[in-house]
Order: sequence, then structure tokens, then C-alpha cells
Amino acid sequence: MRAQSKIGFLDWVKEARDFSVIDEIVSGKMSQKTLQEHFTEFEKWRDGKIIQVSDFRQQKVIVSQKAEIAKLKKQVAEQKQNVSNLKKQNESLQKIQSQRYTDEEVQALVNESKVENQHLKSQLSGLIVKLNDLFSDIEEYKVTIANLNRKIQNQREQLAESQKYIVRAKGEIKFLEDKISEKKSSIVDLQQRIEQAEAGLRKLEILKSTSIFDALMAFTEQSDQIKELRQENSMLEQRNSSLRDKIVRSEKNTPRPQVNPTRPRPVIKGSEEKYSAENDFLLKMQQEYTEAELEILKDQKVIVYCGAPGTIERNLKTLKVDVEIVIVSGGKLKTVRSKARSNRPFVFYDSLHSHAINNILASKNINAYKIRDGDSATNIVAKMIEILKKEYTK
Repeated sequence: MRAQSKIGFLDWVKEARDFSVIDEIVSGKMSQKTLQEHFTEFEKWRDGKIIQVSDFRQQKVIVSQKAEIAKLKKQVAEQKQNVSNLKKQNESLQKIQSQRYTDEEVQALVNESKVENQHLKSQLSGLIVKLNDLFSDIEEYKVTIANLNRKIQNQREQLAESQKYIVRAKGEIKFLEDKISEKKSSIVDLQQRIEQAEAGLRKLEILKSTSIFDALMAFTEQSDQIKELRQENSMLEQRNSSLRDKIVRSEKNTPRPQVNPTRPRPVIKGSEEKYSAENDFLLKMQQEYTEAELEILKDQKVIVYCGAPGTIERNLKTLKVDVEIVIVSGGKLKTVRSKARSNRPFVFYDSLHSHAINNILASKNINAYKIRDGDSATNIVAKMIEILKKEYTK
């Protein structure tokens, strides 16, 4: 222990480590961490916790021997690889030795190879010629493609210009179409106004011929007489109401026979005239309206969309009305779409599919009137007279 404690750190390094370690320590290249590790090992050796210096020398010899053994093993492996390569070469030489040919066979093979080489040369020369032709064709194709590309570019530029003109022309066409549609709509409006004006002129002539204006002036001038007549009329109405009450009371006491309304009425004694539904309708209209009011209905153009014509057409024709019936049965609204037109100033439709019919007519800017439930012809006449009187008294 005393001998160990007298050995310094560098002496210990010389014995226990390589000279390269001393060089690194002296030159200062060794890091502080590695130097500390060496010094720690030195302290353990100095305190007797690790092997003696002589053992270090022996260990150093063992390490060098191990290195020599590793080199020998490497050389042995290289020798084994060389032996394996030599074996492979030997096997290949044996194969070649077994496949040797005679001189005649070799000459025959050489001649055959020459013939085949000549044939291949001729084919190769032909291929070279073809390749040269192909190269020349490729050059021509390149020139052609370049020309085509120039033409395509020119056509694209022309197409772009044409598209600009087309877009501009489409805009002008759209503008002209809008103008034409506006003109058409204004023409249709003018035609309708002209037709209405002509119809108004005809009605004014009729009113003049029936001297309705004179009658109106007479009524305004003789207001006192009108009041007296109204009083007399009210008295007559009171008498009529009392008579109706008496008739109702008598009818309650005496039952009336059942009569089929669809059958024609019998001939009244003392007269050859047969009363029909048309005569009843005409008589009813003559009682409700004046002759002048009924006169303005003549030749009025009317179209009626209904489920069944019933007596509408027959009754209106008794008043000389130009009526057209369009049957809309079974939901055939296509009939309305196909026949919907505004060349007739009066358009009516019944309650069947009324909402759908009204939408169709409204989409075509046609003003239509719905027929109320009850006597359709009576409702149509009342509406027409109301409209015409408003027009002629403006």
C-alpha cells in the first residue's frame, strides 16, 4: 500500500494506459470529464480497490493478444473466402473443360457466326436506311407540325375575335328582342284599346239611337214627378206585399201540384205562343232592365269557362250576346291554357276549379270575373250591364 501511494498520477497513466493518453493530458486536448474519470480510476488503484500495476501490464498484453487474435481471425475469414472463390473458378474451368469443341466444330461455329453476322449487318444496314428515312420524315413532320401550330394559333386568334363579335351580336339581339317584345305588347294593348273603343262607339251610337240621354235629361228635369212616382211605387209595393201574404196563406192551405221544371210550359188558352225557359229568361230581363240597357248587350263578345254549359249559352243568345262556352270538365285545365285569349272583353268562369282557372288567366293578363252560385246567365248579364254603364257614364 505504501508503494502504491508513492506512485504519481502520470506514472500510473504510463503503466496503466497508452502513451496517447499522456499526450492528450500533456497537450491539454483531453476534456475535463475524461481527465476526471482517469483520475478517479487512479485514486481507486491508489486506495487498493483495483488491481496492481503489474496486473495492468499483464492486462495490456492480453488486450494486444486479443487484437492479434482478431487480426488472425480476419485473415482466416479472408483465406476461407479465397478458397471458396478458387473452388468456384475450378468448377467453372471444369465446366469449360467438359464443353470443349474440336477444331472442325469451332471452325463450323465461326463460319456460321460469320454468316449470321453478315445477315445481321445487311439487316442493320437496311434498318439504318429506314432510320435515315424516318429521320427525314420526322424533320418534315416537324416542319408540318410547326406550320399547323401557326395555323392553329391564327385560328384561335380568329376564333377569339369571332367570339367577341358573337357575344356583342348576342347582346344586340337580346336588346332587339326586348324592344320587339315591348313593341308587341304595346301593339296588343293598342289593338285591345282600339277594339274597346270601337265597341264603345257602337254602344254610344246605340244609346243615341234609343235616346237614352234624352230620357236621363227628362228624369233630372222632372225630379218632382219622380218623387211622386216613387211614393206611388212604395204604396203599390205595400199593397203587393199584403197581397203576397194573402197568397202565401192561401197556398199553405191548398197544396199545389208538382210540376217538372225541365218540361216546357203548356200553351195558355187564347194564345198560340208556347212559353219556354228562354222566354222566361227574356221576360225576366225585360222586367229588371230597361230596353236601352238590354240593347247595349247586343253583339258583346263573351267567353265563359264552365264545367257544363247548362242554359248559359241559350239564355245569353236570347239577348243577342256573342257568347263562347269553353267546357272545363274533369279537370281539363289544358283547355283553359290553349283557349285563354284576351280578344273578348268579358271573361267569366264558374266555381269549378276557379282558383286554378283564375291563376291561368291572370298569368296571361286576362281580367276575368267569377260567376256566383245560382243563375249563371243572370249573374253574367248583371255584371256586364254594371261594367258597361260605368264605361258609358264616365
